[in-house]
Amino acid sequence: MRNALIAGFKTLFRYAAFMTVAAFVFPVVAFAQTAETGRTEPRVREAASSGGFYLRASALLDWSGETEFRDDGCSERHLYGCAASSKDGAPLRSVGDFETIYGLELGLGYDTPAPGLRLEAVFGSRPDFSFEGNANYDISDSDHPQPVSADLSSLSGLCVAYLDLNELGVPRFGPFGAFIGGGVGFSRIVIGETRMEFPGRKTIVPGERKFNLAWMLTAGSAVSLGKRMVLDVAWSYVDHGKVETGAGDGKILSLDGGECVVCPLPLVETNADLKSHGLRMSLRYML
Repeated sequence: MRNALIAGFKTLFRYAAFMTVAAFVFPVVAFAQTAETGRTEPRVREAASSGGFYLRASALLDWSGETEFRDDGCSERHLYGCAASSKDGAPLRSVGDFETIYGLELGLGYDTPAPGLRLEAVFGSRPDFSFEGNANYDISDSDHPQPVSADLSSLSGLCVAYLDLNELGVPRFGPFGAFIGGGVGFSRIVIGETRMEFPGRKTIVPGERKFNLAWMLTAGSAVSLGKRMVLDVAWSYVDHGKVETGAGDGKILSLDGGECVVCPLPLVETNADLKSHGLRMSLRYML
């Protein structure tokens, strides 16, 4: 209960900090740009679509859907097994999600001469998030929870194309111009040791790092904050690829003092899909 309260407090604090920073940046930058230009009418085209390069910095707040860790094929060194019985009748696995994911992005973009088309190279970091779930082994105390947890981080690099829809004839909603985008690239996901707790013992699965093909889709709106600055608010979906635990020696520990019950424990990889969707708040600065 104490750990759950601490985790909930951290999530609430990070969310509040994200929204506080966003609420602070918008009026400060808007005031600065208004003072510089002497006008308050935001015009996205003037700032964002006048041609040339720009820099973009984003704060990310993502959520993941339910996912599951399963064995990577069948082997005598399996963690879950291919045909072993489970307490719920489903294949043996760990089911959960990656909770709230916070991160930052930096992008270098080019506003092409083609109407509404922008191209970007985007680098993202999600330095600290976690998997929380439960396994479904058929053990003697079948009602006892089997919590599974692991700490993760990721880096990504994407090539993204955006279309500013008002440049293609879609009307703006007041000062806001809509855009859509999509991109493809790579992700590097690092997972630490996976901890699986059972009555009287704990299983430790080694960590690993994995490079993946990644892709994203996004849609949002933009408002000019002056001649050089644009605020973007967007919703994005990202497929980061696979999270993979390590092959090699894990271990089974007694919960009474940590003495090894089975040590080492040879294992093959397990993996899960990492997909997320969420809010991106960005500032673009024309060079």
